[in-house]
Amino acid sequence: MRKDAHYIVPVLLVISALLLSSLIPGGPIENRDFSRIDPSILLSFNIFLTILGLGSFILAIYTLKMHRWAYLLAFVAGMSYFTVYAIDLYEIFPKSPTEMSATLLAVEMTGAIVALPLIYCSYTGLFEKEQTEDQIPVIKQNRWGIVTILVLGTGIILFSTYSAMNP
Repeated sequence: MRKDAHYIVPVLLVISALLLSSLIPGGPIENRDFSRIDPSILLSFNIFLTILGLGSFILAIYTLKMHRWAYLLAFVAGMSYFTVYAIDLYEIFPKSPTEMSATLLAVEMTGAIVALPLIYCSYTGLFEKEQTEDQIPVIKQNRWGIVTILVLGTGIILFSTYSAMNP
């Protein structure tokens, strides 16, 4: 692995998380009407997307530290990003009577494109010899950080679900 190559996966994770976070319903880009979707399905999808987005920021730190388990989760995140964008671009889910705007289309296509090198680089990163073999850490040192992430995540989920149901 080139000396600076281990920065690629964390950078792609952050870019992917930023692209996804720009698509929170009720924001300037995602303003389609999802009120016809069952609220429990929409809530579940928003929980998944919030975990994916916030989790990517956390994963970026651990991939930067070259933890093998983080590369595995980064691979799963890359596959998830690609799948989320693909099912929306192919109008499989979520369905909306509102057309996708040009900006939304551009962000989603960019997100799908960024997911491809994330998938590849995180997969190949799994086999690098320089990685640490540490187990997944038990996070207990920073309780305020955990509380902050939980509060932020809950706020994002509630806001995005409400905004998607009430365009």
